Amino acid sequence: MQRLATQVSIAIQQSELYEQTQRELLERERIRKILEESEQRLQSILDHAPAAIYLIDLQNQHLLVNHQYAELCQTEPQQLLGKSIYEVWPASIADSFAINNRTVITTGKLLKIEENLPHSNGQPRTYISVKFPLRDTTGTLYAICGISTDITEQKQLEAQFYRAQRLESLGTLASGIAHDLNNIFTPILACSQLVRIKHPDLETRSLEMLQLVEDSAKRGANMIKQILTFARGTGGDRRPVLVLPLLQEVLSVVQQTFPRGISIQTQIPDHAPWTIVADPIHLHQVFMNLCVNARDAMPNGGILSLSLDTAQVDHTYTHPNAQVAPYVVVTVADTGTGIPPAIRDRIFDPFFTTKPQEQGTGLGLATVLGIVRDYGGFVQVHSEEGQGSQFQVYLPIATQPPTDAPPPPSPFIGNGAQVLLVDDDPSVLTSIQAWLESHHYQVLTANRGKDAIVLYQQHQTEISVVVLDIMMPKMSGFTLIKRLRSIDPTIKIVAMSGLPTNREPALAAGATAFLQKPYSLDTLLQTLQPLVANPH
Repeated sequence: MQRLATQVSIAIQQSELYEQTQRELLERERIRKILEESEQRLQSILDHAPAAIYLIDLQNQHLLVNHQYAELCQTEPQQLLGKSIYEVWPASIADSFAINNRTVITTGKLLKIEENLPHSNGQPRTYISVKFPLRDTTGTLYAICGISTDITEQKQLEAQFYRAQRLESLGTLASGIAHDLNNIFTPILACSQLVRIKHPDLETRSLEMLQLVEDSAKRGANMIKQILTFARGTGGDRRPVLVLPLLQEVLSVVQQTFPRGISIQTQIPDHAPWTIVADPIHLHQVFMNLCVNARDAMPNGGILSLSLDTAQVDHTYTHPNAQVAPYVVVTVADTGTGIPPAIRDRIFDPFFTTKPQEQGTGLGLATVLGIVRDYGGFVQVHSEEGQGSQFQVYLPIATQPPTDAPPPPSPFIGNGAQVLLVDDDPSVLTSIQAWLESHHYQVLTANRGKDAIVLYQQHQTEISVVVLDIMMPKMSGFTLIKRLRSIDPTIKIVAMSGLPTNREPALAAGATAFLQKPYSLDTLLQTLQPLVANPH
């Protein structure tokens, strides 16, 4: 009986032990499932994180990676586990990784760096990477965790912002010196033209020298205009312009003048009613500058492509100047040398050029950017070194129909009409006075606003028009215009300035017309003609 009791007790203990074992197995299975689910959740979190995440041990072998990191290596996460960084990255990148990892191991502190890594599409991308040490429960460092976030678009936007700031600073400097430089070019241009008119019988060599002086002054003035164009806007006569015929005109010039080794391809519709509000001369300059740049990028020949299309710009465009609106898109592309990444952010900087000194001033693309930006547009650039470049010019579509510009009037002889000329620069005053007197105008001169008011009050009935400079000390041209208007509301005033941005303020102050310095004799005479013909 005792033995039976013992056997029953043993059976009960075995049953309890079995049940306990089963419970432990079930608990282990439950814990295993929880751990498996947690691991899956963790992997899902890692794979959906907007960053490349990775764990690397002290021997630079991968312990854990997410899909974003694996995509950089163009493989699957499982294929990277256990592999060294030198097995999956180029030596230069792996060396950089190893150095950074060693820094984290040595210091035991978080490391934040910026890295350039190749993307799966072959283009380099910029990442901000944070690396920090991982320790076990004993405090022993066993791995390094890295989190790398793609900041390429942010860097591009920052570069565009800083470029805009840089151009703004240069624009302020350019505006400051433009007035004085144009006052230098104006008398040079005036005197050279006047001498040729007054002495047509000069020997050929002397006439050639005068022409050289005039051409040099015009080149200098044109350079100032280009600087002001990218810095402060275009000014000019803006009106609705059909893009198609203007682009066809550019194409005709290109076809006739570019080397035969350059093949020209076009995607330009036969009929395109799209218009933009612009000065057609400046718009022509934009497209010609881009075509000339494309030509110069193909010294051994290639393909120049021109296309015209439209695009509806939305919020997905990353360019800081893009607005939600319909745009005309003119694309100029070439198969030339391309733009090296090291200088890509500088191509729109004024005076920056890779061409020899005699082949370019570095103002072409700066001028393009200034004009396009002033018309509310923007420029997108795509280029690969050795593969060519593509410039896309986005210009907002206008709602107004195009108009034909009136033909300029023919030069007019003064016939004794009296002009009050006001400028603080004696050389400008003397040269323009000589210009006008050579075409039968009578000229009164003043170099201060105060003196001009006195002269006008004394000769109001004889003076047909006042020609005055905007940038003068003590009393500016804007103030002088208003003071003269208060004396005679019907007065005719021509405002002059080397800054095109003074055009609208001068007209708003009461000027009848505006002349940008330096200007030709014909331009001055054509501006005065309708005012002198109908003085009041």
